[in-house]
Amino acid sequence: MLCLDYIKRGMRMNTKMEVLNTRDMAGNDLENALVVMHNQLARKQTKWNARETKLFFTALSQIKWRDSENWVRLSKAAIIETLEIDPHDTNKLRDMYVKVMHKSLIKFDGPTEEEWDDGFLITRVKTTKKEVYVKFASDYLPLLERLEEQFTMFHLENVLGFKSKYAIVLFQDLKSRYNPEGVINHWQYKLDELKYLFNVQEGEYIRKTGRNKGIFDTANFKIKTLDRAVEEINKDVVRSGMHIENVEVLKHRGRVVGYDIAFSLISKDGTRYNAELDEQLSLFEEEQI
Repeated sequence: MLCLDYIKRGMRMNTKMEVLNTRDMAGNDLENALVVMHNQLARKQTKWNARETKLFFTALSQIKWRDSENWVRLSKAAIIETLEIDPHDTNKLRDMYVKVMHKSLIKFDGPTEEEWDDGFLITRVKTTKKEVYVKFASDYLPLLERLEEQFTMFHLENVLGFKSKYAIVLFQDLKSRYNPEGVINHWQYKLDELKYLFNVQEGEYIRKTGRNKGIFDTANFKIKTLDRAVEEINKDVVRSGMHIENVEVLKHRGRVVGYDIAFSLISKDGTRYNAELDEQLSLFEEEQI
């Protein structure tokens, strides 16, 4: 649960933000773009599909260059090239951004069931002939930038090869839980947690016929969501920067109750990332200077 005090503290901090939207728009400004957000936000359920999520990430990757009114400026050409959108279908781009905005709702629970705070990350989208402007809600900026701890960071390129929202969601969530002290990490999801993460709706994956009619079909759920996500992440581990080493099905009295996922981060040379070794090499290189 996100602490609402954290957001309120950030709101006070952001009243002193300077204008940073002065970068050169020449070329593809999304090349080597970094996506950064608070861990708690990275673990939130979203209703975006894969392409809508990527559109959100493109805007988020440029948020440090926003103007004083929290508008982020993006090149239409860069978006079309990066996300492989038909350049002749301009109405489709508008429809996609409208959906991104409408689905940017996030919910924060208060200390009791009667207290909550909900809102939209993106409040407006507008365009010119060559540019797209995305406006972020100022209240949530503390969750999106200048994070000193508990943040999730990855390159936009890491997720561009994913076709399903399940791969993006699993990748993002595992990144938020990565512990650099271990080369291979493990994270256990309860079945209900994974159903929440993948935004499974009421009635989905329920058996319609047979002896187990009305029972949740865990096998079919795993095939269509988790297995698909793992396959896409592992298809090109250098591009995704992650390798799912193993998925263990957890059972209690013969029933599936969750999954233990072993994963590692992958360096550009295709080897498992080792934070301790990387630090030692950096110190060695500094000593040689």
